[in-house]
Amino acid sequence: MLKKITFIGRAGVGKTSIKQVVFEGKNPKDLIIYPLEPTKGIISSIYSWMDLKVGFFDTSGQELFFLLENEDEKKKAFEKTNAIIYVFDYLLYTSRAQEIIEEIKNIYNIIKNYQENAIFNIFLHKVDLISQKFSGNLEIIQNNLINQLDFSSDLNIYFTSLYPDLIHSTYNAIYDVLSKLSEETLYLKKKFDEILLNFPKTICFITSQNNRILIQSTIYNFDITLINELHKIITNYCQSNIDIAEIFNKIRIIDIGSKLLNILIANLNPLNPSFKYAIFVSEIHNFNKLNELKSRIYNEIDNYYKNKNNT
Repeated sequence: MLKKITFIGRAGVGKTSIKQVVFEGKNPKDLIIYPLEPTKGIISSIYSWMDLKVGFFDTSGQELFFLLENEDEKKKAFEKTNAIIYVFDYLLYTSRAQEIIEEIKNIYNIIKNYQENAIFNIFLHKVDLISQKFSGNLEIIQNNLINQLDFSSDLNIYFTSLYPDLIHSTYNAIYDVLSKLSEETLYLKKKFDEILLNFPKTICFITSQNNRILIQSTIYNFDITLINELHKIITNYCQSNIDIAEIFNKIRIIDIGSKLLNILIANLNPLNPSFKYAIFVSEIHNFNKLNELKSRIYNEIDNYYKNKNNT
């Protein structure tokens, strides 16, 4: 199943770097120190993800204004696209907020003309440039965008960075966009959500073989302030080349600084070669209860792929 995603944004905001880090395995530290040359024209690349073949169309930031005005260029970028990702960075927004707002409005109108059902996403990139004491600015910016855009309900807003401590935000943003295009992911997430209704204050992650979060399911009363820290910790552990299932099945507790949480990790690779771990974290349930949850999720995945292979 081929899906088209278009990256759009001004020069230097990080579109190509995001694509290369997430899908080509480039070291984000290298791209921070040695920025890439500006993209020229529209460059297409195809990658695999779950049940998808993803065609990324990376547009030139230097030619953005021409692309948004020229009918032939708009047709190339927007026609038959399934998702648009508009990228702008924090410094650009602080200096030219109203221009960015107008650009988002313009892109939204173009989408409605060329591909009305396409998913519109915006990445506020390079949030590492925000001082820790001003981190509340992200909420201010999000509220400002929502208040100024009368179509904000059609918009998905993400805060991203290639900075090592925040790189998980970029992976999760991209994979969240992709999950909305994958029938496989949407089906499994729906089933996981149904199962988790019986496990209050609990969250479940499915990770890929390249150590990224593919599916996230959580019960409504899980403390959402813990999720970002969990993303970071899980990403760091997965990238350490150690068997985290073996470690946490002995320790069974994860320390996120503000709280100790119960954790269980299971190897999912025998069920699907794209999967690596199922990670279950709970504020209240012990190892035995999480093991019950694991069994139900495991059976759901097993049945799904058996039925899929038999059709």
